[in-house]
Amino acid sequence: SLSEYADEVEELVTPGVCFRVKNVKFDQGKNQHLINLELKQRFSSKWGKFLS
Repeated sequence: SLSEYADEVEELVTPGVCFRVKNVKFDQGKNQHLINLELKQRFSSKWGKFLS
């Protein structure tokens, strides 16, 4: 495994996605942070010309 946390769940965030951090918790037993996000705005294709 390449990751120190083999069971972690990752989400890739594409450019143009707006979100708000709802809360951050630290699990001492696992020695890792859990970050909850709220999606505020999805990517719009009209901005695609700026990404290429």
